Amino acid sequence: MKTDNRRKKKISGSILVAVLEIMLLVSFSIFGIMGLSQYHYRKQGWRASRLDAFYTAENAMLEGIQMLADQNVDATVAKGTYVWSKNVQTLNLPYTPSPKVLYTSVKIEADPMGVTDNYLVTGTAVLSSRTATATGEQHADVPDGTVRTVRSLVRWHPPSLVFDYEYFLNNWGWWWGSTITGYGDQRSNWDFDFKDRPKVYGHIFANGQVASNKVPINPFTGTPPFAGSAGTNPLTYCHVGAPRIKMPNLKDLTYYETSATGTIKKNGATLINRVHGDNEPKPGIYLEGTDASPLVIDGNVVIRGDAIIKGTIKGKGTIYIGGNLYVAGDIKYSSATRPDFSTPPESMTPANRDAWVDGNMNKDMVCFAVRESIFGGKVNDSTWKSNCFDNTSYGLKYIGSEATLGADGIRGTPDDNIKYLDTNNDGIPDSAWYDADEDGVIDANYNYDTQIKMTPARINNIADYPMSGKNPVDYNSVATDQLTTFEGVYYTNHAFAVKHAKGPDYINGTIVCRDEAWIFSDSLNMRYDSRIHSRYQRKYFGGDPNRIIDLGLPIVEDVRILDRYEIPPVKKLL
Repeated sequence: MKTDNRRKKKISGSILVAVLEIMLLVSFSIFGIMGLSQYHYRKQGWRASRLDAFYTAENAMLEGIQMLADQNVDATVAKGTYVWSKNVQTLNLPYTPSPKVLYTSVKIEADPMGVTDNYLVTGTAVLSSRTATATGEQHADVPDGTVRTVRSLVRWHPPSLVFDYEYFLNNWGWWWGSTITGYGDQRSNWDFDFKDRPKVYGHIFANGQVASNKVPINPFTGTPPFAGSAGTNPLTYCHVGAPRIKMPNLKDLTYYETSATGTIKKNGATLINRVHGDNEPKPGIYLEGTDASPLVIDGNVVIRGDAIIKGTIKGKGTIYIGGNLYVAGDIKYSSATRPDFSTPPESMTPANRDAWVDGNMNKDMVCFAVRESIFGGKVNDSTWKSNCFDNTSYGLKYIGSEATLGADGIRGTPDDNIKYLDTNNDGIPDSAWYDADEDGVIDANYNYDTQIKMTPARINNIADYPMSGKNPVDYNSVATDQLTTFEGVYYTNHAFAVKHAKGPDYINGTIVCRDEAWIFSDSLNMRYDSRIHSRYQRKYFGGDPNRIIDLGLPIVEDVRILDRYEIPPVKKLL
């Protein structure tokens, strides 16, 4: 046999070509995988850098918001642009930005819609394309001039959210009577009790349980203890276990005194200019307006002592009162400048309600913010005392003690097993219970003689009190129990107690208090003033005409973020 060498050479050549082809394919695959891996690596690096820029811009924005929060009185001092860079550091950051960050800034400016105490806060961060590492290397994982910008619309010293409700109780809420009708949302920071199916046209919020004549019930089964839209659809309108909303605290009125710039006038004469009681010998004051000569409130004022008020009022502003407010007669807005509440705004469609708010922005609106309590009617009369104070079911003599309210579950308050303040200096930490008014004292029940009754000592500290010759007249001749109308916003850290002997009765506004003892005749009709709702703090963009009525209402927080968004990012720094 004889071998053919030419065939061997041909076969060997074919194998070599095949091997080369395979090697070429493998090489292309390897290069492709390497290229894809490098692409994904760069892509991930780019994403990480963009996130780095975003968080840096966000932190700068938050620093700007904190700068606003730190202002005590005038937030305008914080307006401007503050910068952090390698060479310029007018922005004092509590952290060191990433080495990739070339520049970060925060700009604080007034709301372009012109809303007082609203601010735009804009944070911006810029990253470089080549950043030196600790080893001196250079890398290009960041697109040149990566920019992220984040913006917030911020309300400086916003009013508390308790004013979003027609009736807000920082204790036990109770509606007893089939002739009670409310147009607005109702809220209690404790249980909410109903009797005889009052009509509620709005939402009901109870931190605890809903009860019927003090018996806890399931409001979603059977016939609910309330009527109106809430009774028709309790699954939608009734909310149990709702979180508590923190009330403002007026224990210290210093901030409100510092920021007070308003007046109260009558017939052109100034009765109060900013603060009453700083230069006057009597810290309290008597105020009475008539249809012909109304009390004109313009801005915010402070009365350091008690205030007695009745009659016609007009204007916009808040009256801060360091003692009690005694409502001696009807309080009505001036007929020429009062809003029309004949159709309750909260009963309207959202569009019609917005139109109502917009159409009444320049009409009368007054708030009474009271550090102690609000008492209406003849408080010195035995009938008032037996109804509002002595009644064992709801009287202030029995419902005012915070020691009976139980634990509040709020960190930093006595019930969290942390020793609390010794406020009465007896060497024993105060009881670990609910501090409803958050004044640092676990309050006892009210004392009629020292906290409520209009005594000669109280009268002696009230300027302009009516006199008969050289002697002050009896308070029962000053006050009436024929009350029918409360117009305005009524806020107190403690009790709201009123005895009416005439009806029907109307409140056009809202009531916010810790304890309530409102005894009425005939019927009680409550119509919420929608103009103070926080929903109108958010309606500025898109041409919405609504604006906040700046009443200077009590605050509970320094700033509130109303809107927050990112301005579309760009890759190049312009």
